[in-house]
Amino acid sequence: MILKGDRVQLVDGSTGEIVELWGFARTFARIKLDSDGRLIPVMASYIVSYQRPVQSKWGGVKYEERKKANA
Repeated sequence: MILKGDRVQLVDGSTGEIVELWGFARTFARIKLDSDGRLIPVMASYIVSYQRPVQSKWGGVKYEERKKANA
């Protein structure tokens, strides 16, 4: 399950952070790209893998790598 704030890698190799999610039957996400800061809408099926931010016990944020299941 992909959530707002997750860092994602897309099919074309670009990476970014999810800013907004919407949709039920077909989930869409608005992603802020790391390369140039543009906001682009993509379907959730276009996302290959994601990293969930995990709060560290002593402060700071780490990212936990997860692969998206092929459904």
